[in-house]
Amino acid sequence: MGLNAFYELMANQIVDRMTNAPDFAEVSPDAAQDLANAGRLVIAGIKAEPHGHVAVCYPGSTCYSGKWRELAPMTANAGLHNGIKSANYAFTDKPKYYAWIGESNHDLEANDGLGSTKEGGSV
Repeated sequence: MGLNAFYELMANQIVDRMTNAPDFAEVSPDAAQDLANAGRLVIAGIKAEPHGHVAVCYPGSTCYSGKWRELAPMTANAGLHNGIKSANYAFTDKPKYYAWIGESNHDLEANDGLGSTKEGGSV
């Protein structure tokens, strides 16, 4: 089993796909870290020109970001600086976090108690 939804897509297209698809839910930075720690797929992403950036959230502990003034989850980053690092080092600007909830399960709240922002709520 795997996720092939992003095959041959660039970062901006991946963010668009996650934003508009029923199998992803936007979550808070804290929820992103909790879900990554539970083994769930969470992707941090931001659109930009000429291209954006995405990174996979990685198990660990959140770190306080002085530039964003909030906690940031850990990410597995590939780009200018590769490695496992806090999202505030993987991204210049604050990204959004998207948890994969699968094609047959669209309700994070029922399964994880973390909620979903797809319906306008917050996590």
